[in-house]
Amino acid sequence: MRIFSISSGVLVWMLMRALSRKTPHPCPACVARRAAELIRPGDLLYLDAGTTMLALARLLAARPAAERVDVVTNDLAVAAAVGEHPGAQIHVLGGRLDAGNLSTDGPTAAAELAGFNIDLAFISASSFDLRGLSVPTEGKAIVKRSIAEHADRCVLVADSSKYGRVSTFKALPLRAFDAIVTDPALPDAVRDRATAVGVDLLLTPLPDPSHVGEHP
Repeated sequence: MRIFSISSGVLVWMLMRALSRKTPHPCPACVARRAAELIRPGDLLYLDAGTTMLALARLLAARPAAERVDVVTNDLAVAAAVGEHPGAQIHVLGGRLDAGNLSTDGPTAAAELAGFNIDLAFISASSFDLRGLSVPTEGKAIVKRSIAEHADRCVLVADSSKYGRVSTFKALPLRAFDAIVTDPALPDAVRDRATAVGVDLLLTPLPDPSHVGEHP
């Protein structure tokens, strides 16, 4: 029998690498790319607030200059990112400004949504479970309900790390969405629930874990 000696540092690296191969790493940019595939030419889009929406906004900004990019949003960072597209038309909702993530919410933002013929709404989530989407403030709940009411198609865009979290206010049930765009790490229970209520589940490939971590 041959016995090998392994230093503690190398052992830790080996364990971390093994875990990285088994544990999915949510990728907001990957989810955003999958969501972008749903956009049809000429769509008036709604982009909610958040990092995944910002990734989607950057994808829109990178589209050919001749391509129409028409966006309604409540997120100032999203608006600025979409604005990099030379022909972008951007409509920013008013209302109360959440200084934490530079987005607007409340009754004013919700009321303004009624004035748009939105074809496709991408709705973000920091927390959702089998009961649906929840949010930390009533003002955010009002906006999400309003967009679900006034858009032709509503898509929940959230990576699997957001699942299982619960915030104070209920915003929307899962059945309010036409589709959910997420990654394959989403639990089977949610997949079953989405199927039961007629919601399409669109999964995106995860990043290749073989590139996670390098030997020191």
